[in-house]
Amino acid sequence: MKSYPSKTGPELVIPTTLVMGTAAILTAYEEAWPALGLVVAAGIFTADIFFNTGYHIKGRTLQIRCGMFFKKYIRVDDIRRLAETNNPLSSPATSLDRIEIVYGKTGRIMVSPQDKAGFIRYLVALKPDIEVLSKKKTGKAAPSR
Repeated sequence: MKSYPSKTGPELVIPTTLVMGTAAILTAYEEAWPALGLVVAAGIFTADIFFNTGYHIKGRTLQIRCGMFFKKYIRVDDIRRLAETNNPLSSPATSLDRIEIVYGKTGRIMVSPQDKAGFIRYLVALKPDIEVLSKKKTGKAAPSR
């Protein structure tokens, strides 16, 4: 099994930490203990996502894990395209430096492995006909091989 931890980007960590920290301070100052409990629980849930998001390739299956509740399995043979993106839509990725995986007829999901190049190389080694679109200096996705 080959594992790729998710890259953690400051563009997601800093705002999340500021919001959670501010909420915790305000609820503690107001002595709103039940609300503080909810903020702490939300903080634990959020930290779990940042610490336990990763991508594992076992045999010909890609497992995507995000926190304690999200797991998705994609057959490598179903992957059609890998494209670099900074799309901010919700996804199992802890950075905006992402790869969009297009699979099956209509499936799409974005991931953010720390080693993007190694992740792409490994998948292409398993299935050489995967189309790879990489961002060049223009910032637009361009074919790469």
